[in-house]
Amino acid sequence: MSAEDALASIQSAFMTAMFAGDRGTCEQLLASDFSVVRPNADHSVDVVLRDQWLDEIGGHPVEHVSISDMVISSHGDVAVGTVMWIENPDSDPVRRCETDVWTRTSEAGWRLAERHTGWPKSSA
Repeated sequence: MSAEDALASIQSAFMTAMFAGDRGTCEQLLASDFSVVRPNADHSVDVVLRDQWLDEIGGHPVEHVSISDMVISSHGDVAVGTVMWIENPDSDPVRRCETDVWTRTSEAGWRLAERHTGWPKSSA
């Protein structure tokens, strides 16, 4: 199995856990220094640290979600996964794009180190 195939499986497991609000599984897949970089309403960038992000997703499952595309590229012990997903695909869809930076160590295997969140332009 290639690194890309292995990481695609891990990325899918992570997204499933995130959508389910499964804090425990997300914790296992995150690096200790994990952070999220995301835009905010005043057109600047927020950096959200690991514990805050886990608090945000824990117990808040996302219903009616569909992954529309995923691309994984590996570069030795660093890999990048970009995932496009749609919440409420059947009515009032919300499109999301996440780019994840994964790092691999001999002790822990692949762990998600950083996530960049963006919102693609509406097609309307």
